[in-house]
Amino acid sequence: MTFPERKVFRHKRYFVAHSSRRRLWQGCLLLLPLLLMGCGDQRPRRVSVSGRITIDGKPLEVGCVQVQPEGHRPAFGKIEPDGRYQLTTYDPNDGCVLGEHPVVIVSAHKQINSSTGMICAPEKYQFPNTSGLKINVQGPRDDANFELTWKGSGHDGPYTYLIESGRTPKK
Repeated sequence: MTFPERKVFRHKRYFVAHSSRRRLWQGCLLLLPLLLMGCGDQRPRRVSVSGRITIDGKPLEVGCVQVQPEGHRPAFGKIEPDGRYQLTTYDPNDGCVLGEHPVVIVSAHKQINSSTGMICAPEKYQFPNTSGLKINVQGPRDDANFELTWKGSGHDGPYTYLIESGRTPKK
C-alpha cells in the first residue's frame, strides 16, 4: 500500500511545484511593466537651448553661460569664438529645464602671459543678482541671445589684470 500513496505524493508534489512556478512567472509578468516604467533617468525634462552672446554688437569670444533654475541642476554652455553656445545640464547638449531662470555670463579670464590676464565682459554679468539676465524656456529654442554692454561698468572694453593679485594694472 505504500506504493500508491507514494505515487499520489509524487503527483501532489509535482502539482504543488508546477503551480508555484506558474505563480512565480505570473508575478514576474505583472512586475515587468512596473519595472520598465520606472527605468527612466529620474531627471527633470530638458529641452535644447542655444543662442549667441554679443557685447556692444560684437560676439563675446570666450566665456561660459550658466542658467540657474531654482531647485534643479544648473545648465552650462561654453561660449565659442563666434559668440554661440549650447546648454548642457547632465549630458552633452541636453539643454535646460523648462521655466524662467536667471542667467549669468562669466567672461573667461584670458591669460595674456604668466602674470597678466584679460577680463572680456563686465563683472556684473557674473552674478544672478546683478546680471539682470533671464531666460524663459517653454520649449526647444535656438534664439536665446543676450546682448551685453560695457556701459556703466567703468571700462570701455576688455581690460587686463595682474594674475597674482587679481588687481587691474595701472596704466
